[in-house]
Amino acid sequence: MHVLFGYDGSARAEEARDLLAHLELPAGTVITAVTVLQPRSALFELEMVPLDPAEAEARLVDELLDELRTATRAFDAPGRRVEHLILRGRPAGAIIAEARARAVDLIVIGSRGRGPFQSMLLGSVSTEVVHGAHCPVFVARSAGLRRVLLATDGSPASAPALEMLATSPLFQHLPIHVVSVSEPLFSLIAADPGFVSSKLIEMELEAADQRLAARSEVARTAAERLAAAGRIATWAVRTGNPPEEILAAAKEADADLIVTGSYRDAGSFPRTLGSVARNVLQHAHVSVLVTRSRSAT
Repeated sequence: MHVLFGYDGSARAEEARDLLAHLELPAGTVITAVTVLQPRSALFELEMVPLDPAEAEARLVDELLDELRTATRAFDAPGRRVEHLILRGRPAGAIIAEARARAVDLIVIGSRGRGPFQSMLLGSVSTEVVHGAHCPVFVARSAGLRRVLLATDGSPASAPALEMLATSPLFQHLPIHVVSVSEPLFSLIAADPGFVSSKLIEMELEAADQRLAARSEVARTAAERLAAAGRIATWAVRTGNPPEEILAAAKEADADLIVTGSYRDAGSFPRTLGSVARNVLQHAHVSVLVTRSRSAT
């Protein structure tokens, strides 16, 4: 397994580091720890440009590498290789490009950075990485991992999330709660109460029951897949707005990680992230792992 870890010295990055250090990584795992250095033009203010900018930048790179090595000593373990890199450019773009060039299996980053490595993970960079990455992205919001919530709708976009939980050693000893959300139907009743009739109400209720049954089957089947892989799995179905219900389910289950899938539309630019995954990522108070599935369109 090859993991790329983005570090910026912030409290969130420290949590992400501690979480990654305690994950059950398989033997032979490579962790590439990176931080991002601004372009030289942004490093020095006009009145503070040193006599030899290249030499000053080289010293800064050495200092950052020393800090990065010190900060990630927790990754050192038998059967594991740790690499340290200073990337250049825009933080999100640099992380995405490096992850793709190295064909990493997972990116781990903090949710927001405001530490001494000021160039990295500021504002929405973690969200941008999730949008553009070719692989699963683990956005850490705590240093612990005890219970997992899998949000699935049974679509092809959800399949990689389920398979990752079923097969990855990272989750083999964690209880997993599966939830699928049945969305309210967009009906003429809601749009215009003047259209209400007993026949229409009957049709609405029948359609709602069918959707609820379908979502129950999705959740049950996913839990059975996890159980067959040796995981401890439970399941439930909820009705309502999917992002809101997923967040509520995570809170009720006392989960500290939400795992969800999202399409990666190769034909769009910038690459799009599904609205449910995007809203969960932006509003969750726990860690979020987003897997990607290439859209068929």
